[in-house]
Amino acid sequence: MNARVDGWERRRQKYGPSGRGSVSRPSDKIADEQYRQKLKAHTKVSERGCWEWQGWIHPKGYAWMSYRGKNWKAHRLAYTLWKGPIPEGMVICHTCDVRHCVNPDHLFMGTFDTNNKDMAAKGRCKYSAEVWPRCKSGHEFTPENTRICKNGFRHCKQCEKERFATPEYKAWASEYRKQRRAKLKADRLHMGKDATHG
Repeated sequence: MNARVDGWERRRQKYGPSGRGSVSRPSDKIADEQYRQKLKAHTKVSERGCWEWQGWIHPKGYAWMSYRGKNWKAHRLAYTLWKGPIPEGMVICHTCDVRHCVNPDHLFMGTFDTNNKDMAAKGRCKYSAEVWPRCKSGHEFTPENTRICKNGFRHCKQCEKERFATPEYKAWASEYRKQRRAKLKADRLHMGKDATHG
């Protein structure tokens, strides 16, 4: 075996898959108070009281910052540093609607649903009935003709009905059901064999 490869194998056996083990990074020694100061140093306070990020901003408008060796959206980091941890599945929303604002007083926690409702209430939704009253095929978005998916987007029921009626979709659905039944049958047979061997 190559000496270099052999060396890495020994490191993996000693320190795990990464070959580094639990090596502490310099950023692990920085206190949260220093991160707060660092975050604030990269901002400029606007007339509205927003802490506008002066560092790198993603094309979607969100600021990013490194924290303990990982990249964070700066507004989520600001919320964590000033207000506490964010439970899984929750999002951090802006009361000021400025995506690169990291002022903790302008941030609140919510779900995707509350964020979408807040966006719609402020008239910022580009898919709202006022901005986009019809679907791309020209059908009106009435309550009877609209289906709202879990992400908050609207779908035209008439377009879906027409798409489901096409021969291409029917052929695809038939093939999908056939494959699904075959997979379920194979799983049942496999489970039956395991039970007999057990």
